[in-house]
Formats: sequence, C-alpha cells, structure tokens
Amino acid sequence: MNVPKILLGLVAATTLTAANVAHADSPCATFETIGTDLDVVYSPYLPTPTVRPFLLRVTRSSTSPATSVRFILLDATHSATGNPRIGPAGPIGYDIRWLGNTGQTVFFEGNRVVDQNSGVTVSFGNGPVGGLRTASMVMTIPAGKPVAASRQIENLEVSFQCYVGNTPIGVPATQMGNQLQVDLRVLPYFGAYIDSAGTNTGRIDFGPLDVAGGNRTSSIAVTSLSTLPYDVQVQTVRGSALRLSDTATDGIPYTMRFAGVAAANGSTLRCPTPPIPSGASQNLDVTLDNSHTRDLRAGRYSDTITLTFTPYDRGSIPSGGCVARR
Repeated sequence: MNVPKILLGLVAATTLTAANVAHADSPCATFETIGTDLDVVYSPYLPTPTVRPFLLRVTRSSTSPATSVRFILLDATHSATGNPRIGPAGPIGYDIRWLGNTGQTVFFEGNRVVDQNSGVTVSFGNGPVGGLRTASMVMTIPAGKPVAASRQIENLEVSFQCYVGNTPIGVPATQMGNQLQVDLRVLPYFGAYIDSAGTNTGRIDFGPLDVAGGNRTSSIAVTSLSTLPYDVQVQTVRGSALRLSDTATDGIPYTMRFAGVAAANGSTLRCPTPPIPSGASQNLDVTLDNSHTRDLRAGRYSDTITLTFTPYDRGSIPSGGCVARR
C-alpha cells in the first residue's frame, strides 16, 4: 500500500511541474516598445530634464481568454541610494509615468508585484485585432546628473496580472529580457571658460613692477566642463617672456603652473574628467622673474598664453588631478 501512495505522489508532482512550465512559457500577454522610442540622448549640462514619450505595445496571447491586463514597470539596476538608475553608470532618479492616468504610480525600483493600487490597466477587445493595444508613457530624466560620456543599457521588467472580467487568471507574472530596453547615450561634451561662463579670454595684469622687489605671481581661474578626460596644451606667443614686441630680444621671463602642475611653453597636461555638472576650476599661475627688470627700459611688456583643450576617450587617465603628459 505504501508503494502506490509514493508513486501517486510523484505523478502528481510531475503533472504540476509541467503545468507551471507551460504557464511560464506561454504568458497571457507580452510587452514591448515600438521602434526606437526608448533610444535616448542625455547631456548632464542641459538645464532642463530630458523628457522622452514612448508607446508601450501590449499583445494578448492568441490562446489566452484575458479581457484585460494590469501591469507595472520595474527598474532592474539598483543604485546605492535606492533610486532607479539607467545602466550601471547612468543617471540616477529617472521616472516613468502613464499618460492615461497621471495619478497612478506605474514605475518602481527593485522587485515588486503588481496589485490593485498601482499600475496601468489595458482592456482587450474581441478577436485577434482586439488583442493588440498600446499605452502612452513618458520617461523623465532629471537634469544635471553626474554621468560621463558612455552608452548605458537598461532592460525594464514588467510585473503583470491578466483578468477575465474581474477575475484574475493565475498569479502575477514577470517579463524579463530586452523587449523594453532603454538605450541611453551620454554624448561627449567639453566647454571651458575664464572667470565667468561664456568668457574665453582673460587678462593677468601685474601692474607697475618694483625693480627692487622680488618675483611676483598672479593667477587667473579657468573652469573646465566635460563628460570626458581631456588634455590641455599650453602655448605662448613670445616664448614665455613679457616683451615690448614680438621681435624684442629681451624681456621679463616667467614660469607657469596649471592646476598646480608646472607647464612650459608647448607642454601638454592630461586631466581627469571634472565633477559633473559643476566642472573643475583650476588656476593658471604666472610667476615673473624680476631679477634683471632694472636693466630694461620703461614700457608695457606683455605676452599671450593660449590654452587648447582636447577631450579624449582612450589611453591612461590620471586618478587624481592633472599630470604632465609624457
């Protein structure tokens, strides 16, 4: 008597397992975006949020009797702050809303099962044509998120429950995969200014020199905004000396430091990606050699320094501040 009971138990368990597999392989509905709706370009330096409307297509299974489906969208990439994140290094804190009902929460971070208090409800019609519906959604990414130039991929998950009338069919299911893939590109960007935004020229004025005085240092602040590391080439017109003219043979020599690093005429420094979106403010320090100013005739001595910035996305990247490029 014991053996048949054991065999019957095994047969029942096998039948139940087969039923579960069939349900998992044949969901009552599937979810996908249309075309390139979720291909998004993002710049952390734009002053306004990035807003991307998209259509979500809901398809009822041809074998399902469902008259409606209720679903929520889930962010699968967890951030340390517990907020949704696009890809492993993309912007944190994005949101998705359903345009059909602005009061319903439809997007969540982490694991969650759809319930009656949240989500989108889509009703199907009769026949094959009635089994295809769309829901209008919108994704919003806050402005000014600290992300570097890159491509970030996020596969949204869907928790859903199908119904016949008001009666649920089975238990809530989850769709994973790339049917709802966010393909986000953070574009390379570089900008720089002297003293205030929008200014690309500046002046270091030493004023009258005391021939009996020592060496004098003066500075000017240069702010870099970038989604990439960058090189800075330093060039002078009059050979790192203040002169009366381009053809003058004598003058007041000077040395330079950019971001605290010695920079000779023609040298290049390599700098890491600055903080985003605030940028990095770095000083260009110029120190005059006043040792033989007393031997020069009176006049207005000057030179022009040009800083050329070149973003790059390969090669060694300094882990701290700027370094002299070898």
